[in-house]
Amino acid sequence: MKIELKKVQNLYRNWEGDSLDYKGMMYIDGIHVADVETSGDCATTNITPINKSVEKLISKARAFCKKMPPQPVPTFGSDAFIKMNLETYLYSLVDEYESLKADIAYGKKVARAMESGIVFGTEKNLRVVKFGMSITHLRELGSKGYAIIKEAIEKHVQLAKDEKIFNTNIPTEILKSAGLTKNQY
Repeated sequence: MKIELKKVQNLYRNWEGDSLDYKGMMYIDGIHVADVETSGDCATTNITPINKSVEKLISKARAFCKKMPPQPVPTFGSDAFIKMNLETYLYSLVDEYESLKADIAYGKKVARAMESGIVFGTEKNLRVVKFGMSITHLRELGSKGYAIIKEAIEKHVQLAKDEKIFNTNIPTEILKSAGLTKNQY
């Protein structure tokens, strides 16, 4: 059974970060079966079937979710678990959606930084050496632009053991000529 939430909107976490309000459309095996809404402390999730004919499908989804294994609750430590039910499962889908949205935004931010700078570090801790122009423009300058990029790497990019350069727009020959090994880019 495939349970999905689509058209999720009105995402809001309270100032403590532990409450998520949302609205969305619940689909079971590709069929729109209900509109879903929660607010406040997420104690109440309203699942409103779109019509009477889908109520059996929603009941099956409830039974399906109850058979899922308990899920760890990261905020309460490794010994805390919560029993699954349809409402909890829907909340976890929203949490995944929010996380995916944040990852996409982060990826776009990194891509923008790569346009005019050298992005390096680890995936969780990135740093940038910025140029006054785009790397594409520097590359168009030929050997002079290559020399500028190489010099910036040599002088301003100090890589620790597990760090690397993330740019895909810097030619490998420049990275190698700056003294980097393959695991550093």
